[in-house]
Amino acid sequence: MIFCLNSYAEVIHGVVKDSKNGEALAGAIIFIKDQPQNNVSSGLDGSFILHNVKNENITLVCSYTGFKTFERIVAISPAGSSNISIELSSSDLQLQEVQVISKNRATDQNARALEKIAPNVMNIVSARSIELSPDLNIANVIQRVSGVSIERSPTGEGQFAIIRGMDKRYSYTMVNGVKIPGTNNKYRYVPLDIFPSFLVDRLEVTKSLTPDMEGDALGGVVNMVMKDAPDRLQLNLNIASGYSQIFMERNFSGFDAKSVNYKSPYEINGETYVATPKDFSTQNLDLKSYRPMPNLVGDFSIGNRFFHRKLGVIIAGSFNRSYKGSNSTTFSAENDTLNLPLVGGKSNRTISEQSTQLGIHNKIDFQLNRYHKFILYNAYMNSTAAQVRESQSVDLNNSSNSLSSYSLRYKLNNQQLFSTVLQGEHDLTEKLNADWSVVHGSAMNQTPDYINLSLFNEILNNTKLPLTLSNGGSTRRWEHNSDEDWAGYLNFVFTPTIANLPVELSTGGLYRDKKRFSFFNEYKFFAVLNTDYKSLQGRDWNNFSDIQWKNSVDLNNTDALNFNAVEKITAGYLQFKLNIQKLQVVGGLRVENTNQGYYLVYAKGDVPPVGKQTYVDYLPSLNLKYMPTGKQNIRASYFRSINRPGFLEIVPYITVGEENTEMGNPDIKHTVADNIDLRYEFFPKPLDQFMFGLFYKNIQNPIEYSWSNPQGSKGNIYYMPNNFGTAKNLGLELDFTKYVRCFGMKANYTFTSSQITTRKKYRAIIEGGRGLDSLLQTRPLFGQSAHIANVSLLFKDAHTGWDAQLSANYTGDRIYTVSMFYNDDQWQKGFVQLDASIEKKFKNGICFYAKAKNLLNSPMEVYIKKVNPANNAVIEQENDRTIVRHDTYLQSFIIGFRYKLN
Repeated sequence: MIFCLNSYAEVIHGVVKDSKNGEALAGAIIFIKDQPQNNVSSGLDGSFILHNVKNENITLVCSYTGFKTFERIVAISPAGSSNISIELSSSDLQLQEVQVISKNRATDQNARALEKIAPNVMNIVSARSIELSPDLNIANVIQRVSGVSIERSPTGEGQFAIIRGMDKRYSYTMVNGVKIPGTNNKYRYVPLDIFPSFLVDRLEVTKSLTPDMEGDALGGVVNMVMKDAPDRLQLNLNIASGYSQIFMERNFSGFDAKSVNYKSPYEINGETYVATPKDFSTQNLDLKSYRPMPNLVGDFSIGNRFFHRKLGVIIAGSFNRSYKGSNSTTFSAENDTLNLPLVGGKSNRTISEQSTQLGIHNKIDFQLNRYHKFILYNAYMNSTAAQVRESQSVDLNNSSNSLSSYSLRYKLNNQQLFSTVLQGEHDLTEKLNADWSVVHGSAMNQTPDYINLSLFNEILNNTKLPLTLSNGGSTRRWEHNSDEDWAGYLNFVFTPTIANLPVELSTGGLYRDKKRFSFFNEYKFFAVLNTDYKSLQGRDWNNFSDIQWKNSVDLNNTDALNFNAVEKITAGYLQFKLNIQKLQVVGGLRVENTNQGYYLVYAKGDVPPVGKQTYVDYLPSLNLKYMPTGKQNIRASYFRSINRPGFLEIVPYITVGEENTEMGNPDIKHTVADNIDLRYEFFPKPLDQFMFGLFYKNIQNPIEYSWSNPQGSKGNIYYMPNNFGTAKNLGLELDFTKYVRCFGMKANYTFTSSQITTRKKYRAIIEGGRGLDSLLQTRPLFGQSAHIANVSLLFKDAHTGWDAQLSANYTGDRIYTVSMFYNDDQWQKGFVQLDASIEKKFKNGICFYAKAKNLLNSPMEVYIKKVNPANNAVIEQENDRTIVRHDTYLQSFIIGFRYKLN
């Protein structure tokens, strides 16, 4: 083949494509055979420009991994065109017994292909996108997906996913397609920040369910597909270090976490033992103020295939030690007689946290023959956080002569998650396949010797006196829970031909036996007071470890947080898949039986010590996919799904939490929702896409937390779960990706509108005086933002090895706390977070990179949608809003080195 080009042109324009499907190939190397130094690589859209072409006849060469090398003579002619097309043929290798094809799952191109062929509505983030992103854990990665926002921890890090405006409770998490247990002692959801992004091959967010999927997801399903064994020896190393800007401006506050006793005196000595202050460590009471060490990240993976590539083995590990923090200002506000917020106090709070995370992943797959394959997967995640929270509060209405409270919280938390999965895949006959899984999962969450220390300062004539203790002043708490989960899956797929149409019939089932154990001890301490009934810093003690406590220590070991929970899930399904020309239909019915219960170790009063809920749900679904061309899909789907109450939510407990006094609700009902999706998909090129979707959810008995004074509470107000009738949630999603040469843009936008109507209390004139009445109020669902958007600008140059990304994420206003009073909900203000990353690759497998987060120092602000003129003297009010909280996290930076041996 001879290409003719303009004889005077010094530039060749062209595009590199796959000869099989015409899809563009990015990263192919194009050069002139006699001038190999004159070379370029094809851009993200497959195009290239080769400069300095002056000879009349040249031999053009194009090479690309996995394809045969292209070599053709180009004759330069005045009558020719300046644009050429190079088509490459695959060089796949086949084995005699078993064909092993490299799936190259890590690429963006493969992610787009999987989205395209999926039977349901799905978004996928590839390992390459994860690697280039500024994110180090899955919680931060997932916020880049359309329709997903994240709930952040007190230090500003992403922690939980909110999919399509549905609270974190309405989604579940899987690893390699298998649900994993949660570490929280109360709820089901899994914190995504304990999963290092390095271990993940791709991240899947499924938004519509099929009958073969577990049905307890209203928002969606998060599936982390972990690294798989490569086709040949591959070694990956990653080392990075960085710093948080917040600790360039203030010191880190820490304590001696190694001296913490992981068992309480009750656990060590038995139920009848009477504890004294001598049984408690004092070394972990003293604060240490210092500049922390730089953050440290280390990752590795090594994998290979053996025995003629039948056996694949990979092991990967990740380590992350980081120092995080936040600065916070909060205002306490209560409604006055006119239902307006009256601000009375101000609190300045700092949080310092040292976090250490370890993740280990191992996968072994063995292809016995062309009919049978076995897989063994193991994962272990360990996350430890040592946190100090300091808080200084003052009365704004009398700041010159008042009491200023000072509180300290020392918290050491450890979460561990272990999962083992043994799977088999079998071709029983030409048309009958079977697969099975045996799953064991365990999770643990422990918070030992959790200390709250309460002191105060007297302020006289604007002079702050020494820190003081009066009666009481400290509590020390031990909490831990464990989750043991055994499950079995069995599926059969039969592929007959009916009426000359290929049909896929599936059936299968699930059985899960879950046991959860929760332990709680709390001790209350009383300070030894001087003759003035006070214990003063500088007079009676200097360091917090010097404080003298009375021998009488109150023990609370009968709290309802001492409970055992059990849950047995039995499920079965029938599913069909039918392809009629350009139409694919997937539908069927899933049936799930739930048997959930609890046993209180200590039952008080008339509280029932044992309780359970049993119910059966029938969950139909139908997914339609019409493919007018090879690059377009039009999808329509319907599915019914459920959400079960958390393990502790059905327990009739009362406990004092970190922020609120909480109460369980044994009468809570599980949630049922009908979900409808419509989506148009266009994939003009392998890396490009355009998606437009609509969704609607009709939700019966949604579960939300609110302030309530339930019957029998004697007027006390508790933060507790409740059902709120019927809610509706609808919205639209736009997803756009476009690459031109070395530049690309990813953008998505989601609009969500939800409605739920609840009864709220309202101060009104009743029978000649003021009292509490109630009104109905319609509001959005908790945690739902009306507007979510992401924009990423990308630069990728395979020839020079430079990659860069600038990412902006916008999360709109959303309800932060549901109030029991009318028009008194607290809202989190919308914010933009700007992150960036850049990397430089070298041909020897070495890569240097840098990442920066929160470049705009976006704060977290909470407000109430009304103002009170009486507050003007103490705080600033703006735009009909009263700001009640302002948190800042500042920027964080990291630089690193990667090495990849293929």
